[in-house]
Amino acid sequence: NILALIILSRKSQRASNSSVYLRAMAIADCLTLLGYFMVTISKYHAPSWQTHTYCKVATYMQSAFQQISSYLVIMVSIERFVAVKFPLKVGHIFTHKVAIVVSVGIYTIFMALNSPYILFCGYAKRLKMCIIDPNHPLLHVWKQFDAVITSYIPALTVLVLNILILAELNRSQRLQKQIKSTKESDYSGQISQILLSVSISYWILTVPMAVFFGFEQYLFNLRDVNDYSNAHLTQTVCTALL
Repeated sequence: NILALIILSRKSQRASNSSVYLRAMAIADCLTLLGYFMVTISKYHAPSWQTHTYCKVATYMQSAFQQISSYLVIMVSIERFVAVKFPLKVGHIFTHKVAIVVSVGIYTIFMALNSPYILFCGYAKRLKMCIIDPNHPLLHVWKQFDAVITSYIPALTVLVLNILILAELNRSQRLQKQIKSTKESDYSGQISQILLSVSISYWILTVPMAVFFGFEQYLFNLRDVNDYSNAHLTQTVCTALL
């Protein structure tokens, strides 16, 4: 992520609208990893660091910046779809300024939407770890809402956009066989294919978490110790994929 941020910040790359989203995504991914690192290092190596505030901040960072990265992927997919569907209009619709405003807007919205984690999270002295309060009256409603914005919407939106982009790329390739293609169209197609691979990879790695959120209550009895352990392990694996 740091290397991507450095390369995309070069003068030759900064002018691209996609580079704005990808740089914002690299920053969000770094902050997400920092949140997980904070929880892990304090749990196993520096338990004295753990306080209510520390746990709230770390958990908040894990969720908020992960969602920000997801919706930046969606914006990249939307821009690519417009680029292959309306190649003559994309420059007027998605300007450099629009890319910056949208990126800042995504950061602002999802940092605000994840503020409830400040209420739910804290440090459990008896367990000596950061936890989400299972008895909080708003937790059940929040978990359902969080599942929708974290997994369901991104997974479904990216799937639909990828199908539409692939269909348009296939159509444009057929048209290019009938006429002499230009270097510009070839370059645009290469960019679309690269960004499409990023989007498809994101979708593949996001779907397991969406499935887990959707079927957790049917697959696991969380009152049973073994089932609870299996559910926790499954969620950890799905989170690692994200």
